[in-house]
Formats: sequence, C-alpha cells, structure tokens
Amino acid sequence: MKLKQLIPLALFAALIVAACKKYEEGPAISLRSKKKRVEGVWKIDKKFDAQEEQLQLTSDDLKVRWEFEDTIYREIYSGTTQISGTWEFTESKERILVNYEDTTGKYTLDYRILRLTNSDLWLKFEDSTKIYFSSTE
Repeated sequence: MKLKQLIPLALFAALIVAACKKYEEGPAISLRSKKKRVEGVWKIDKKFDAQEEQLQLTSDDLKVRWEFEDTIYREIYSGTTQISGTWEFTESKERILVNYEDTTGKYTLDYRILRLTNSDLWLKFEDSTKIYFSSTE
C-alpha cells in the first residue's frame, strides 16, 4: 500500500481504539470481558482521600481481601469471611454496586470504576475516596 492510503487507515484505527476506552484510567482495550476482569481476589495497595492525599493503610486494610465471584461478594480478613453479599455492574458497567447485610443492617456501596485490568482494580467511593487494588492471583 502507498503511504497516502495508510494514513487514513491509521487515523481510523486510532479513533476506534480511543473510543473503546471505557474507564478513566484505562485500559484502552481488553480481550477479557469486564466481568471476568472483576472476578477474583483483590488486595488493597493504596487509598486516597477526596483531596488526592494518600492515606495510610490500616492493619485491617492490609489483612482484608475483596473477592468477586460470579455475583457473590466477600470481604475476607486473615483468611476468614467477615462480610458476604452480592455485587453487580450498573451504569453500562461503569460502576459496581455491592450489597450486603450484617448485624447492624443492610448496606449498598456504590463504586465508580476508574481502572479495570487483569491485575488492577481502581475504585472511587461515593465520598471520593479512591481505593487501588491489585490481584492476588
């Protein structure tokens, strides 16, 4: 092909890739479904407050694992499930809703997905707290 023919094709491909980016922090494209990327066990790496200041991780933060399996959600502390509920995508898979019940009541937590890859899950909570997870698998 001549160079003049390749330029429009390259521009078209660049527009397609840019349009595929679903989340604020990426990725631009993935071969795995969003559900398959969420499913797994995640550990907290970092937390940020609404002013983008990094928060110190607590000992509980370091012990907890979040598990997403099919529609089941679990928070596991030191190997023991402490919270169990359900999760689902909302808003065209741009948000995750977590529903659970414990001895103090029923809760629904709403997170906006900032980044979702096989190894990274970055969420923003309603109060603007950001939680960055990495896969344990």
